[in-house]
Amino acid sequence: MHFNGDWAKGEFIAAGQTAGKEYGCTVVGQEPKLVIGGDVFVFPATKDKTTLATQDKLIQVLLDPTTQIEFNKKKGSIPVRMDVDVSSMDMCAQKSHSILSDPANQVESMEILSPPNFSGAMQDAVTQFWNNPTMSADAFIEKITNAMRDAG
Repeated sequence: MHFNGDWAKGEFIAAGQTAGKEYGCTVVGQEPKLVIGGDVFVFPATKDKTTLATQDKLIQVLLDPTTQIEFNKKKGSIPVRMDVDVSSMDMCAQKSHSILSDPANQVESMEILSPPNFSGAMQDAVTQFWNNPTMSADAFIEKITNAMRDAG
């Protein structure tokens, strides 16, 4: 069994595997929720009309429903647009899209909600605990508590 997010699905796709055949997907818990996050494109501020037109064209291409479907089929994720028909996508993408169609099921990722120093301290604490079999649960809790206290 392997726990991961939809970003891992691109590797399964590249290996020629199919959702529902060689691998499956599920949401853990009785009330399905999905952590949302994502990559972003940031454009430099400008008043240059040619640059603004080029930025607008790129936005149109990126958010085009066909582009969204074809890109996400290869990457393994789902479109950022909720109005895109995902019926041509695999069962995992359709399940994720269905869950996320209700905003109450969208949980923002820690990186969106937390300052970078807190996220880094949490990652450090988890990595240290995972890689050090002699670290006690109490020592781990202390590291997490300190990360929370210091982020304040």
